[in-house]
Amino acid sequence: MLQTVLMLLSWPWDPPPPPPATLLEEWTPFLISSTGWLGFCLSLLNTQMPTAMLMAITQTINNATYVVHFALVGAWSGLATQVIAMTNGLLKIGAECGSELCTTVQKYTPLALIPLGWHTYSKPLDLLPLCAVAGRLFSFSQKDMFTVRLIQLLALIPWVPYAVALGSQSALAAAVLSIVLQCIAIYTNHYSAASKAAAKQKKAK
Repeated sequence: MLQTVLMLLSWPWDPPPPPPATLLEEWTPFLISSTGWLGFCLSLLNTQMPTAMLMAITQTINNATYVVHFALVGAWSGLATQVIAMTNGLLKIGAECGSELCTTVQKYTPLALIPLGWHTYSKPLDLLPLCAVAGRLFSFSQKDMFTVRLIQLLALIPWVPYAVALGSQSALAAAVLSIVLQCIAIYTNHYSAASKAAAKQKKAK
């Protein structure tokens, strides 16, 4: 009898099964992929916007998409900068609609990056999204589209090493192709023969 009890106590019982995955856990991989590639498409579309208003609208939607993407991958410094950029985009839309309040508040939006950087900084990698978003915020305060596009081109560069470090293929592809398309947009809108002819006609009027 004692031997039977000892055998039962030493039996390699299987551990209890893990609890079933929640709905969010099941959908997380899909959401990470879909928001990343949606942000990718919006990033490319944003480089081709002809006016500041359209650029602000697409950029705001793009930032909102990457807020979800970075939240799901746990990149909190990237998420925080995207929230600030999204707010700045909304203010730019208001400014383009003629709101003096939005224009005034937008001038001080980049200052939000200072306490954010202080709070979220843990390694040099965290500086990359801060620099990228700072450039983006500064570009929206410019008046002519050439300066806006040039500053945004420079602001895209830090996203390349940041995406590589995160292992996000969609973010990396978006950054690289956005740089290429931004260069094309600068050429076609400001240096091509057609753009120069259009600028001369505009001055003549």
